[in-house]
Amino acid sequence: MHPLFPHSTDFFYSNAFDKADLIELGHALGVSNSNVVTTATIQADRLFCHACLNGIQTYLKLNAVSEVERAKEIADIADGMYAALLPEFHTKLAEAELKLAEKQKTAEFFCQQLESIESKCPWNKTRYHNTWNTNDYPLRWQKKAIETYGHIRERVDNGEYNLPEGKTAGDFTSYWSMRNLEYKHSRDVGRSLVEDYIQTNYTANEKLTMHPANERTMVMVVGGIASGKSALTEAYLHGLKEKERKDHVLHNADYLKYALHRSAARDGAFPEGHHYQGPEVQAESSNALYEGTRKRAYLARQFFYAPNVVLNSIALNACETQEGIASGGSVIAHHLHISADDAIAESEERVNAIGGRRPSDADIRWSARVSAQSPLLMLKPEYYGTRVVVHLYHRVAHGAPRHYATIDAAHKRFTVYDKAALEMLDKTAEIGQEYASKGFIERFTDAGYDIGFERSHVTSFAIQHPEIKEVRHGRQ
Repeated sequence: MHPLFPHSTDFFYSNAFDKADLIELGHALGVSNSNVVTTATIQADRLFCHACLNGIQTYLKLNAVSEVERAKEIADIADGMYAALLPEFHTKLAEAELKLAEKQKTAEFFCQQLESIESKCPWNKTRYHNTWNTNDYPLRWQKKAIETYGHIRERVDNGEYNLPEGKTAGDFTSYWSMRNLEYKHSRDVGRSLVEDYIQTNYTANEKLTMHPANERTMVMVVGGIASGKSALTEAYLHGLKEKERKDHVLHNADYLKYALHRSAARDGAFPEGHHYQGPEVQAESSNALYEGTRKRAYLARQFFYAPNVVLNSIALNACETQEGIASGGSVIAHHLHISADDAIAESEERVNAIGGRRPSDADIRWSARVSAQSPLLMLKPEYYGTRVVVHLYHRVAHGAPRHYATIDAAHKRFTVYDKAALEMLDKTAEIGQEYASKGFIERFTDAGYDIGFERSHVTSFAIQHPEIKEVRHGRQ
């Protein structure tokens, strides 16, 4: 896994679970980030804090636009909500304790049966998935257990992971299943309490409008660290009328970090004299934000309504785009690319000018590569014919974004205005190393996309298309 940041709050709030056990589980699952496993081990009270934050993000209109002011606004509301509802949360958890115990008993028996049957069989992936077809098991925890056990056995068989002495794939599967059930139980109790509170204590004018799912458009601004996505996001928001701007969820982990860090400091998570650096709450803010995405997708799929969203992310991710297209919705994504070297240079200059913590060079290079690779998501068949448009922009240090290509998933068309800019994306993505030296054009051609080359329709200093009018980097 990626190195763990000192004083990471996701481990501070991981109940009584030993950090070594959680890291070992991460290795067994083959995950790169600790937040994959710590999602399911956060203490109940901290999960309730997440529920408050996500309830605010999902249902309430907020006034501030800038990251700093919006983060403080969310934190202030969340503090009051958390203090008012925490005693009732404890009461409701106690009332539902027997229900959780019954679920865990059933799940543990299922995992034991899985291990008992499969431990006697030589590993064969095809046979396993035919025997334990997840479509035959209606409950999500059953599907999760089957997938987890199969994944660990496959990794062991491939020599990618060695089980600790005395441990089996079934042991890890059972442990992971218990943690997930506890997590989802506390999350659901907290979420229900927060939603009832918001419904009762806020007027219709204070709550976000819920739009028919097939009439909503999610706007995504995507880019690596120091790509300029925050400036572009704020420019987009300032271009909206105030009433419309307030009626959007602004999905960005940075909006939650202030609240999480402030409350963690009160709980004694950091040594005396410790100053905020950011990574302490990076994993935890991602965990919390993920639940907000899942909730809005659930509203769109099950109830056919959800709020409008402006989403800020390092990469074009499946979870977030699936939220946008749920029940016929649409996504307009704006993908910003800047070379890792330029991003590093700008980060250094920014710290020298205004102070603060500069992300490490390794983190910047990682984010640039992951972000550059992410438009390849549109190659997956589940996106063919969906209402997803991805606008691609290139930026150099101190320069404004320049629109150089558009991916239209609905019509399977990839239009390129500047081939040189696309080749720079290829270079940052390093996809040639993984995909037989094929770049973006070749990959989209192989997938059946219609590739078109057109003359550039933008100047070198501005973005001009229907969704974002003229925007200069960092200012409108």
